[in-house]
Amino acid sequence: MKKILLCFCLALAAFLLPLNAEAVNGGKEAQELWQKISDNGKNLKNGDCDLRILLNTTYNKTKYSIPVLYKITFWQNPLQGKVFMGALLPGGMPINLDYYLIENKDNFTVYFKTDFLKKNSPWQKLIVPKKEMDENEVKKFEEKIEAILDKSITVKLKGEENINGRLLNNMQITLANKAFYDILILITREKPDSYSDASLKALESMYKDYISKVGDFTYNVWVDKDGTLYRTAFDLKDNIKKLSKLLEDIAEKSSSEKDKKEIKTILEMLKTTTITSESTYYNHNKAAEIILPEEVKNAQAIAFPEPAPAKTEPAKK
Repeated sequence: MKKILLCFCLALAAFLLPLNAEAVNGGKEAQELWQKISDNGKNLKNGDCDLRILLNTTYNKTKYSIPVLYKITFWQNPLQGKVFMGALLPGGMPINLDYYLIENKDNFTVYFKTDFLKKNSPWQKLIVPKKEMDENEVKKFEEKIEAILDKSITVKLKGEENINGRLLNNMQITLANKAFYDILILITREKPDSYSDASLKALESMYKDYISKVGDFTYNVWVDKDGTLYRTAFDLKDNIKKLSKLLEDIAEKSSSEKDKKEIKTILEMLKTTTITSESTYYNHNKAAEIILPEEVKNAQAIAFPEPAPAKTEPAKK
């Protein structure tokens, strides 16, 4: 459970790194460096990360730019995390999210506060009892996820670069599109009672008809010779182009003039849409201690949500 929650925080900045370097596609040198990255990730006690995402687009001849910033501090054993998210929406509307994640002896506690339109919103907390989790089952699930990623990732060394006075290796990482489908199916199989046959068929169709058409996901990481991670970046321009082609095909096959008009509007947006991201990692094993302010400690507790009842198909007559 701890690793899943930690990866949830770190996923804001980079994809989960598989632990089996030999299974990753790539040359020997790339695999050896990948193993160092993996070992460093497992041994990292704490650190900081700044993640920036920028979305640019045009709608009705008006240009929009939406910057998003995440500032993350995390500690392991016990797990602790502090995250700030700030974004500036169209029209100059700011939205901020603060949260802390704290591992206690018997539970995980998430403290959070969202400021959007209503300023100075109160802190709230959600307590997740550890007794609700089967650590062995979670570990098995993690291993299955790692096995999917191991066979789905290709790594390629792109050469050395001097960044802020530090000589770093630029490594290109490609995650095969099918990994998303495999993980989706794995999740549904872990809780088969929660998904009807119709739901599973819908998920398969969604992947086949849509998700599979937008291509693999490629990003870059910059690490030193010891495998310490300092920077990641991605640009979704190729995926956006493939999404545009997918929508063009859908519009061409559609007999609805209303659908064609709506798709045309989306395509006009996509022609000017860019989504880029860059993250920096620092204070490796030197992050500031996470201390909860008094107002956070006094947060109002909200109920832990009960799982939704399983949906079943009506009996056929």
